[in-house]
Amino acid sequence: LPAEVWHAIFGNCPPKTLGSLLLVCRLFNVYLDPSSTIQCERPLPLSRSSLPILKPNAIWQASRRRFWPGMPSPLQDKTELYMWQLSLPSSCQHCGATPGASQGAGGDPDPWQSGPGRDGVAIIWAFATRSCGTCLLSKSVKEIDILLSSSTPSTLMAALPFMFVTQGLQAVTPAVVEKGQPPGIGPLTKLYWSSHVDDLKQEFFSVKAMGPATAEEWLKGLNGRGLERRNDALRWEKWASTTEGLGLMRSILYPGNRPPAVASLGNARRERENAARTQKELSEKRNSSVTTKEARETDDADWDEVQRPVRARIAGFADEIIRDGWEDGDKVNTDTCPKFAVEVLTYIRKRFYAEVAKDAAVARAAGKSPKLTLENMKWIFEMKVKPHTERYRKEIFLCNGCEVTVRYYGFEGVIQHYAAKHTHALSIGNVVVHWRAEWPEHPPFTWERKPAKTSFYPGQPPGTNGYQPLGPPQQYQSIAHTTHLEEMARMARELWNATSNMKDTLSIVRVQVVIYHLAKRFHAKFASPLPLSTFIDGLSNHKDMRPVRNVNGLICRVCHQGIGGYVVPEEERKSWSLPQLTSHFQSRHVEHFMQLGQYGQPPEWTVEMVMLPEPAAVSNLRAAIGTDGLKYHLVNEAVPHLLEASGAPQAAAP
Repeated sequence: LPAEVWHAIFGNCPPKTLGSLLLVCRLFNVYLDPSSTIQCERPLPLSRSSLPILKPNAIWQASRRRFWPGMPSPLQDKTELYMWQLSLPSSCQHCGATPGASQGAGGDPDPWQSGPGRDGVAIIWAFATRSCGTCLLSKSVKEIDILLSSSTPSTLMAALPFMFVTQGLQAVTPAVVEKGQPPGIGPLTKLYWSSHVDDLKQEFFSVKAMGPATAEEWLKGLNGRGLERRNDALRWEKWASTTEGLGLMRSILYPGNRPPAVASLGNARRERENAARTQKELSEKRNSSVTTKEARETDDADWDEVQRPVRARIAGFADEIIRDGWEDGDKVNTDTCPKFAVEVLTYIRKRFYAEVAKDAAVARAAGKSPKLTLENMKWIFEMKVKPHTERYRKEIFLCNGCEVTVRYYGFEGVIQHYAAKHTHALSIGNVVVHWRAEWPEHPPFTWERKPAKTSFYPGQPPGTNGYQPLGPPQQYQSIAHTTHLEEMARMARELWNATSNMKDTLSIVRVQVVIYHLAKRFHAKFASPLPLSTFIDGLSNHKDMRPVRNVNGLICRVCHQGIGGYVVPEEERKSWSLPQLTSHFQSRHVEHFMQLGQYGQPPEWTVEMVMLPEPAAVSNLRAAIGTDGLKYHLVNEAVPHLLEASGAPQAAAP
């Protein structure tokens, strides 16, 4: 039969029948499954027909409207077929676990006991998934984890649907929680679906790359998106809880077509027997793991309860110094960010141990010695320090254990570095950072730079390299750094615009051309080499250098060619974005070189950082330059081996 005829027939079949027809033959599967990848020969359409050719989703939609008119339309981004695949089975979509024998008994379910629990399975409409309690926890993320995450902006939560779970892993919808919590339920945990968080983060980063104006408008729409997603799930939650909802869907073909009572009773009895037998086997397997998991959850809950008064106390200490020493954060700026963060965190530790000193003897005698943990300090940093510093800089700490401080870190980064390189007190077993370890008396970070002890080849003048020791006093240095940064960013923007139309592989050449002339112009203006740290600062924080940072596929020349005897295994060689490459070069080839105290100078970053492609790979370089004389001179001076001088367009050199 022609496709139009089959589509008309399918539209008059109940949805459950369509589900069976999916398995009849390859052609039916193609007609009914929107995501089908099956290849088969299809009948030619009729030349003249009053019947339309329907897409799979339209066939399922027509069937639903005919046989289940009260059933809601699919959730956002889901197909009609997916909603039936979600609603009809009873096993977990992720691990295949089946619900307990008592789950889903007759009567209206208690919204506070609707599953999945510790041994059941439930549909979580907000997450568009059918899950057991274990998978629900493993594939979701807690609200507090997002708030404390350095990689996920908390503002994104406004666009995400969420659920609450009790200590017994009973999922509770926001609509139920709003009506009030009955006694004896205990604390609730707010969960977000991990894949939702990851997808929204990727969307945010894509929008952010389009510019601040686009990102700002995108952020304005998050609240509306979140409300739409939550209302979308609410439609299905309300329908599923009615007598004409999920329970009826699973028991009959369609309303008005009920099977004989005897057959129903027999099927129900067999299902109960099978479920009871399966549940007995599962409970035996899970008995030990559930006990261990419950103990671990109890320990975590007890730990959080113990830390609550500690956090309240240190939050008060933070408020004191921020209010009295930093005018409620008004004195914080780009230059003072590191000093502010270090002073606040150091003050908190000092005040904490001073306050508890009088009670320490009694506490130690009782075996409850008070201590301030890494986790406490991470929490206070996120809550009290980061809101004042993030707008200016993300990486604000220098390592207090390194003899030479060149690289700035974020909070977690400096702790990881310090624990890995300078102490074992913060580690446990194979875990580099044990966040419940006690915060050390000697702080792991500082805001003051430690200059390198310079050494030169005989007859080599100082200052020929872009890595110089700390110079004038701090105030002058801050002013000079700001001046250098602004001028460098302006030059970089000019050079980037002057080398337009160099894409793909040519973008690597473009980066090297910009770096070469940027270093040359910087030296001509300030009579000093361009520091790599200033270039990194500009890439990270200056708006004029945003176009320059969006280059990927860069390879470190030192690692690839083994310059200076530095050899890296083949499997560790990889490509980077420009910000990643500069950070890698700074930490691996500059900072590491200085820490080893080697004779001479580290590799020259303006020459030995970017691995250029072979001439054959950029044979289109001349075409990209065209008749632009300025662009030709910029490229020819920086990378002459990639561009022959003959036949050059005539223009004055810049």
